[in-house]
Amino acid sequence: MKPSQKEIIFIQLLDEGTTVYRPTYGEVIAENIFRVLQTENYDPKDEIWEFLPGMVVQCKMKKLTGGEDGLVAIAEYNMRDV
Repeated sequence: MKPSQKEIIFIQLLDEGTTVYRPTYGEVIAENIFRVLQTENYDPKDEIWEFLPGMVVQCKMKKLTGGEDGLVAIAEYNMRDV
């Protein structure tokens, strides 16, 4: 992956009562490291994202609810490590 590319990543939504992920774009920083980009209709009053737009996160491939695999944000990433 080249820097400035975008990939679809999944951010867990908090306070939903079950595990729910919101797909959004992430700007590729390094392998499995992305800057979270907000969706067009992002509304922090409507959904509480575990990682907010602008944060840099580490992602891991996980099985999603529908059975498909997706890159899920698992931790905030310290940019000093890039």
